[in-house]
Amino acid sequence: MRVDLWWAPVAPGERRPGQQLLERGAAERLGRADVEVVRTCPGCGSSGHGQPVVTDEPALGLSLAHAGGLALVAVVQGARVGVDLEPLDTDVEHLADVALGPHDAPAPTSSALLRTWTRKEAVLKAVGVGLAADPSQLAVSAAHDPAELVSWSVVDVADPRPVHLVDLGPAHGVPAGVVASLAVTGTSRGPDVVVRSRSAGP
Repeated sequence: MRVDLWWAPVAPGERRPGQQLLERGAAERLGRADVEVVRTCPGCGSSGHGQPVVTDEPALGLSLAHAGGLALVAVVQGARVGVDLEPLDTDVEHLADVALGPHDAPAPTSSALLRTWTRKEAVLKAVGVGLAADPSQLAVSAAHDPAELVSWSVVDVADPRPVHLVDLGPAHGVPAGVVASLAVTGTSRGPDVVVRSRSAGP
C-alpha cells in the first residue's frame, strides 16, 4: 500500500495551514482537479480541525500535521492514515504527564519523548479520534526501538485492523530539527512511503 507525503512551508499567520496541500495531495492521488476537502471535529463540530475527508471519496485516507513553519500531508487509498510532526525545540516540560502511560518505556531525553508523542498522535489521527482520546491509554515501543504499537486500550475505538507505525526521517523529506511519525490502518503489511514534495526547511 502506497502512502504519499506532501511537505510545504506554512506562512506566518496563515489561517488554515495545510488546506491547499490537502487538496493538492488528494487531487493528485485521484487524478482530477475538482476536489473538496472538509474537516469536521466530531467533538465540537468545528470545520477548523478534525480528520480531513474528500466529500465524494470517503475511501481516500488523508491526514494533516503542521508545526514549526511546516505542513505535512499524508494520502492513501483504501486505508486510514495519521501523521504528526514536532520541532525538536518544542517545550516538553509537561508533555510526559500527558503522553506517557504505565505501559510506556521512560523517555530519557526530549527527543525520545517527542518521538513517543508523534507516534501516538499519528495513531490517534489514523483511527479518527485524535486527542479526544487519552494518549496515555495506548503504548508504543521505546523511542530507540523500531516503531510499533504495543498496547491498545483507547475507549470507543474497536478497530481490529492492524496499525502500522513508521518513523519518518530525512529520506521522507523530514528536515533537521524535526521529529515526525506516520500511522496507517487497514493493511496487512507496512506501507510504501513515497515523497511527492519536499519541504524547504522550517
